[in-house]
Amino acid sequence: MQIAQKVSISLDPSMIGFMQGYVKRNHLKSRSSVVHHALRLLEQTEKERELETAYRQSAPSDLMVAQEFASTTGDGLADEAW
Repeated sequence: MQIAQKVSISLDPSMIGFMQGYVKRNHLKSRSSVVHHALRLLEQTEKERELETAYRQSAPSDLMVAQEFASTTGDGLADEAW
């Protein structure tokens, strides 16, 4: 189990107000919980962006493989055994 580390951040008063409201609306224990939740969402967004980039980069070769596979399905060999 990792030990939490304390960090200090500076926020505008409007963000502090939002944070306090979020704590109350969502019955959280602390403002730290809000920061933790926000960072998890940010992490998830970054991972999704990385996956999207990887998909875009692999899409041309994926299409080529799919086309090659499709060309073999009509070769007249039914129930081919390997």
